[in-house]
Amino acid sequence: MSLRDDADRIAERARDMVGQLRRAIGTIRNQHAIYAAVFRPGGKMSPAAAKVLDDLADFCGADASTYHDDPRRHAMMEGRRQVYLHIMSRMRLDGEKLAALRRELREHEA
Repeated sequence: MSLRDDADRIAERARDMVGQLRRAIGTIRNQHAIYAAVFRPGGKMSPAAAKVLDDLADFCGADASTYHDDPRRHAMMEGRRQVYLHIMSRMRLDGEKLAALRRELREHEA
């Protein structure tokens, strides 16, 4: 094997990795669009969607520690929290944006 062969193999692997990354980015973009279509159609969250997210936040322990003395209970709560965080990440929501949405929900309920 020559240095040229090694360089060609490395270049081919780099091209493969670039392709994989582009596909992954496309998948994530599609997921963001799908989650946005469900929770924020037309770019604005409906009161119903905000209520669903608020309910999920409570159920998943989004605003509290998931620690529990029982390791099974702790694992279950951490799993719930991960699902909630997954939804938030797909909607590109951070804590600040979520707090604003919760305030908006409370305003709709008043």
